[in-house]
Amino acid sequence: MSDRQLRDEVITLYLAGHETTANLLTWTFYALAREPRVVARMEAELDTVLDGGPPSLEAIKRLSYVPKVLSEVLRLYPPAWTVARNVVEDDVVCGYRVPAGSFVMLSPYITHRLESYWPDPKRFDPERFTPEASKGRHPFAYFPFSGGPRVCIGKHFSLYEAQLVLAMIMREFRVEVVEGPRVGLKAVSTLRPDRRIGVRVKPR
Repeated sequence: MSDRQLRDEVITLYLAGHETTANLLTWTFYALAREPRVVARMEAELDTVLDGGPPSLEAIKRLSYVPKVLSEVLRLYPPAWTVARNVVEDDVVCGYRVPAGSFVMLSPYITHRLESYWPDPKRFDPERFTPEASKGRHPFAYFPFSGGPRVCIGKHFSLYEAQLVLAMIMREFRVEVVEGPRVGLKAVSTLRPDRRIGVRVKPR
């Protein structure tokens, strides 16, 4: 790589992989604040897998429930709430003509809340991502990292990073969201809370 390309790659990795994962973790703690049974199950899995030691990549690979929780958070609060694509050839989608050269916006946020794919879509339920529940689901009913040949190159990095951070925090602490005004959505470059979310951290 040239120095310019190397710099561009580093900046892209930082900008695309910094705020998105931070938003994912923010929404995770916000969602868990109302799901004590989910928190208890996550803690039990982390206690078993980590066995009192620090989290490692090998340990993270043995987790089964924590990834389902993150998948459900990404379903409800995908940081990349919209993705854009250029149409390379004429097409017809649901009866609408889409000419080549068009600019099409796709929204994981909207798709992830369609009842035709997700029964009771507003309910937080990590069990949606068991192999049994996922069987037969349309491959693009869920695309928080986009999909196809242009799927986010940082997908696996982001998910491992989020699991490591969760494991490090939840092994030692409980994070409680401080009651306040209702948190809304701010859909800008990423899907953010529309206000600061206060939390209280307590040792387990």
